[in-house]
Amino acid sequence: MVIGNLTNLRELHLDYVFINSIFPPLMTNLSSLSSLSLSNCNLFGEFPVEILNLPHPRTLFLGDNNGLHANFSLLPSWSSPLELWNITERILMSDNHFVGELPSSVNTSKLSYLTYLSMSDNQLSGVIPSWLFTLPSLNTLSLHENHFVGELPSSVNTSKLSYLTYLDPSNQLSGAIPYWLFTLTSLNTLSLGENQFTSLSGFAATNTSTSLQVLHLQSNQLQGSIPADSIFSLLTLTGLSLQRNNFSDTVNLSLNPWNNMEQLSLDFNMFEGQFPILPPLMMHFTASNNRFSGYLPSSFYDSVVLQVLDLSNNNLVGEIPLCFENLTNNDFFKVLDLHSNSIVDILPPIFGQCSSLST
Repeated sequence: MVIGNLTNLRELHLDYVFINSIFPPLMTNLSSLSSLSLSNCNLFGEFPVEILNLPHPRTLFLGDNNGLHANFSLLPSWSSPLELWNITERILMSDNHFVGELPSSVNTSKLSYLTYLSMSDNQLSGVIPSWLFTLPSLNTLSLHENHFVGELPSSVNTSKLSYLTYLDPSNQLSGAIPYWLFTLTSLNTLSLGENQFTSLSGFAATNTSTSLQVLHLQSNQLQGSIPADSIFSLLTLTGLSLQRNNFSDTVNLSLNPWNNMEQLSLDFNMFEGQFPILPPLMMHFTASNNRFSGYLPSSFYDSVVLQVLDLSNNNLVGEIPLCFENLTNNDFFKVLDLHSNSIVDILPPIFGQCSSLST
């Protein structure tokens, strides 16, 4: 391969080029390479350990090569090459066939420039090592859809994560969701869904993040009432997923300061009581398969932004309020699902003019 002879080559980007072969071994000879990107190239075979010996990589993207496999537990001390990559900024190895465990310890002072690390959609196992939460420049950490188990660290020095904006460790994690996650001052998106968490631990409202906008907690084992000083104190939330847990409580959104909330999913819990009044910017609200009861409110469906409203499989009664007619002025309104309640099945006539409604 001609590329293997280009020893002064600094950047090599072949994403979506259908190479359809084993990893080209001559690429490991590119001693001057600072950026290597071979995502979606249909590479297969054994991951070449020699790639870890590249002396100057700033960017290493090897994602979406499902046939590329490696057992990280068998790699010869791959923490050592990581420590040598003291100028590396971005590593993407997601959606491959990597197995084994991440190294238990790494000298993170040698990774002071690393801003992006994605190893999602593999088959990595063991616990998530605590050194991942000490990388001082880290902006994005994505580990979802592996086989990590155990608990997240109960405490970390959050001052070392001052740049972290995106965190997704969704795996098979258990125990309590540690409070420090909500004190990260730059965190924008926190995805903790599809785990086995059982509680929120030590949540202190006065120390919560001022920047968190998206929080995913769906498909865990969280139960009982939501403490008033927990997620209700996250004033900047625009998206919240709580579906498929065992929460049980009344939900009065008018008393909670979520004025910016645009998407809220409460499906498949045991929420009860009167159906809540929605915040004014809500676009996507689903609360199916709960225990909400009583009549639908008669004075809050004047939204011009609501797109999806799913209240199916609850205990709602009465007629559809005439205020629903206001939704016909909303060109974005697509889904209205009220089935499996005790609501009188009579739609206001003006709904026949709602051309955007698809369900």
